[in-house]
Amino acid sequence: MCIRDRRILAARGYEAQGLFWLSAWQRRYRAEAPLICRTPERWRLLIELHWTLVELPYYIDAIPIADIWATAMPAPGLPGAYVPDPATLLLHSCAHVAFHHSTDARLLWLLDVDRLARRAALDWDMVLTRAAAWGLTTVLAGRLASAQAQLDTPIPPAVTQRLQKAPRQPWEQRMIGLGDEKPGRVWRRAWVSWQAFGGRQRVRYAAWLGLRSLLWLPETVVRRRQQRAAARFAPVRPSYG
Repeated sequence: MCIRDRRILAARGYEAQGLFWLSAWQRRYRAEAPLICRTPERWRLLIELHWTLVELPYYIDAIPIADIWATAMPAPGLPGAYVPDPATLLLHSCAHVAFHHSTDARLLWLLDVDRLARRAALDWDMVLTRAAAWGLTTVLAGRLASAQAQLDTPIPPAVTQRLQKAPRQPWEQRMIGLGDEKPGRVWRRAWVSWQAFGGRQRVRYAAWLGLRSLLWLPETVVRRRQQRAAARFAPVRPSYG
């Protein structure tokens, strides 16, 4: 997590949660840090400060953040702020649905995919090139097919043909659903991620998992104490009616 960004938010009453103090370890194997506001006017408001596109350990290295910043565009009406280009936004939306809502049938998640696929400014060649480079071809193909079937999303035939012929990594399909909220997801994510890594990265990831396990219990105890204290001193909000 960027120390400067955390300090800016801390000055506005936001307190970082979790193992943010592990610095490089946290940035390498975690995708975001939650910050909770302690000021009365924004009590318990949550901000998740992300520093990578996809919240799975393998993709933190597989998707260079420099590539995202290189094509980011100024955000309309927000001086100094930038948003990813349409191709990156589409890949992120597909990845979010595939990794975190693979068994969720709600159309809400596919609607983002549909709207982004319909944008006139979308560069389909960039979408396919980045999907192949980042290991998201299976994810992209699956979510586009779902959007087309349920929302009649217009996918150029040439794009469909290229996706059908594109090579896939053997572990891509196994990544789908690793972020779903269901029992055993922590161990399943750790095992599949470890298999996707190679060489020294496997050793480093195993070391992180060991360190994370040792720190899990005291972190949980501290978090529960914070929650009890927050509930005790939470401001009383007026009720109407």
